[in-house]
Order: sequence, then C-alpha cells, then structure tokens
Amino acid sequence: MKQITAIYPGSFDPVTNGHLDLIHRGCKLFDRLIVAVAQNPDKAGPLFSVDERVEMLQAMTAELDNVTIDAFEGLLMNYCIQVLLSQLAYRARNRLVWWPAHRPRA
Repeated sequence: MKQITAIYPGSFDPVTNGHLDLIHRGCKLFDRLIVAVAQNPDKAGPLFSVDERVEMLQAMTAELDNVTIDAFEGLLMNYCIQVLLSQLAYRARNRLVWWPAHRPRA
C-alpha cells in the first residue's frame, strides 16, 4: 500500500498550541507528516532563529514517531517536489485543510 506523506508549512515564530494541535491531528491522518519551517530572509526581526524553531518543534513532537521537522527556504512548491509530497496541510480561516498535491487533470 502506498504511504501518504503530508506537509504542514509555516514560520512557527513562535510555536503555538494551535500549531501543536494541527500537528497532533495531522499525524493521526497520514503515514508521515513533515512540519516544514519556512526561512524568510526578507522578513525583518524574527523572534527565534530557524534553528531554534526547528529545535523547539523537535522537542515538542519527540513522542510522535511519524512526524519529521525540517526547514526550507524559497517556494513551498519546490520544497514539496523535493520531498515528493502527496498532501499539503494548511490552516485556512480556523479550519484545517488537506489539499491533494497530485490532482487528476480534468
């Protein structure tokens, strides 16, 4: 059976309980969940460095075996292609949305 990998991108600056809630829900829905911490060099004055955010998320999700924390810079779609993504998780107006990255063409 094909494993389904999803990605949850964001700046996570700072990590909130809402972020952790989505991570816990996502890891139950998918075989593998990648939490992708965005690096934005154009954004002035982040509260935490990317490395600090990655370390915090790793510590907060250590008990979740199918969750991977990673950092990326540039376009999200390029990162998705790089990790051969099959699902995209994001938050839209207080709702969790799972978007198929590979949709059949009409």
